[in-house]
Amino acid sequence: MGEKPFSEIPTIPAPRNPFEVREDEPKVFAVSIPKNEKQPNEDSILELVDPDGNGVTALVADGLGGYPGGEVASAIVRDVVAKTNDEFRRIQKNRLEVRDVAAGLEKEMELMKKLVRMIHAQVVVQRDAQPEHAHMASTGVITRSVKMLDKRWMVVGASVGDSRAYIQQTDGRLDALTLDSHPLLHQTRDIIGVGQEGALRIQSTLDELESSQQFDYLLSVLEKDAVWPEYIAILREDVEYLRDIVGVKLVKEYFDGDEAIGQRKHSFYYRNMVVSSFGYSPRADFFEAELPPGTKLVLASDGVEGLTRQEQAAVLRGDMEAYMGIDLVLAHEASSGGNSAERLAFAGVARADYSSISPRTKGKDDISVIVIEIPKR
Repeated sequence: MGEKPFSEIPTIPAPRNPFEVREDEPKVFAVSIPKNEKQPNEDSILELVDPDGNGVTALVADGLGGYPGGEVASAIVRDVVAKTNDEFRRIQKNRLEVRDVAAGLEKEMELMKKLVRMIHAQVVVQRDAQPEHAHMASTGVITRSVKMLDKRWMVVGASVGDSRAYIQQTDGRLDALTLDSHPLLHQTRDIIGVGQEGALRIQSTLDELESSQQFDYLLSVLEKDAVWPEYIAILREDVEYLRDIVGVKLVKEYFDGDEAIGQRKHSFYYRNMVVSSFGYSPRADFFEAELPPGTKLVLASDGVEGLTRQEQAAVLRGDMEAYMGIDLVLAHEASSGGNSAERLAFAGVARADYSSISPRTKGKDDISVIVIEIPKR
């Protein structure tokens, strides 16, 4: 028999250059900064991009401070997510092979719910096996972003505690996908009955307030029916909504804690209160959303919340002019970052280092940020 024509000889595709950057694939940036060199970083992060670039699994886990073993708990969260990633990839591979354009994210959401249960079980097992870590626990936000057959990018995720997921829209606006496991927010959503949308609106307004003193000032503007200050990022109607739904007393307690309530030792409504974690009552906040072209999916631990949401948005988009007017120290530290994740993390560190500039800061904390940039086409 003669030799096969050259056109019939099977070819082996050339290996892909690992440094090649394709415009139709997401870019992922991640950083985790410990609060100091003497203590272990209690945060754990994970960013796994599918080899074909059609999916990204990401995690920010924040081990709870105050008890030994926070770093152990967050590492367990990371390890369980890493081991489950192959299941996420199989779901995406099957979607692409079957080519069911109408398929949604039901299977990813089902796996996400299973994953939350698995993580909690593993943290509890390890905690019970280590008496020295009898109270260890971790918050966390997990996302799975995938490219659908119609070329849209979608994300499904779960949040436990107060680690956050945001979408940064193409206009720079930062919209939260997750609701903190905080008593004030759960109470307004579930008992007062404003629902998830109303609770997210309250969370957003609290994120923009610098202090209870600023809230008092805005209340006085409302009372006088004066002209609303243009430099304030908060809308008049949002302050009215916060006042009417939450009340002045609880907003003050949210910011000032013990100082606002006098006799009690701990404030139940203080902003660093978390009522859900892996290890203790993991009431997850599940979400699904579209990621339009050119947007960013941002995952962050609560260490960045010393910044208002307006400041976070400005830092992420690299808008020096926007945040230089707010804080020169913040601008200097944020500008030293090489990418959007590093900028936000460094800005969070700067705010904690100079806590006298803003009462928002909770002090030094481990800070972790992951930014996933969705392709523009």
